[in-house]
Amino acid sequence: MVVIEAESLETGAKSSELAAPSFDFRAKCFDTEENSFEIGAQSLEIGAKSSELVAPSFGFRVKSFDVEENSFEVGAQSYDT
Repeated sequence: MVVIEAESLETGAKSSELAAPSFDFRAKCFDTEENSFEIGAQSLEIGAKSSELVAPSFGFRVKSFDVEENSFEVGAQSYDT
């Protein structure tokens, strides 16, 4: 499981600026040529609140990927539902 830091949260037509939300998810697959991966998110936690997500999509760029540890670091820009 990895944690990414996002700069904004977008839900429908509303947009909320967030200081440091964290996303918990498991990586399904990683494409090194396309520098992209597919994830299955379980929860979104902002402060003390938690929301269950069904089919989230994240827009971000991968900074690094460790194949041996099956982990990666990302710089996230937005979260869209």
